[in-house]
Amino acid sequence: MADNMTMRGSTTDVPAPEIRRRRLLRVITTWMAMRAKHRSEERLLRLALEEQEAFTRACEDAMCANLFTMAAIAIELLHPIQRERWAFQRNERWFEGTLPHLGDAHFRQSLRVTPATFNYLVNVLTPVLERADTNMRPAVSVAKRIAIGLYRLRSTAEDATIAHLFGVGTA
Repeated sequence: MADNMTMRGSTTDVPAPEIRRRRLLRVITTWMAMRAKHRSEERLLRLALEEQEAFTRACEDAMCANLFTMAAIAIELLHPIQRERWAFQRNERWFEGTLPHLGDAHFRQSLRVTPATFNYLVNVLTPVLERADTNMRPAVSVAKRIAIGLYRLRSTAEDATIAHLFGVGTA
């Protein structure tokens, strides 16, 4: 008999089972909405956590790379590698030893100018032809460069022969 009863005090006479069914439906709907909201919030939190973990991993990777670079620099500073500078040793005996001690006639025969003219050319052309020494090797002197040019003008010798005579490379 209770099943057929209506609820008193309501504006419409709705049977009690229908009211229970509506309440149950409202509770289930509310519960499903709350569950969906909870899952959505949970998903957002999971995404935020994953982003934060990815950022943390990226920061850790960058710090590891920086630490590796700093360690490599520290090792290099503590134990620098002593590298030898290599240059082919050439014989400069003719230019350094023989040419300055030649008499005027032999000097003129070798370079087709007198020693005074040669010294004048060296003094005049030094500001133009002077080169700076590098870390790899010292620069060829202006006097030697002028002597090479004069010898090349007077001789039919090949570049390799002149380079060997003056103790320089062929370039």
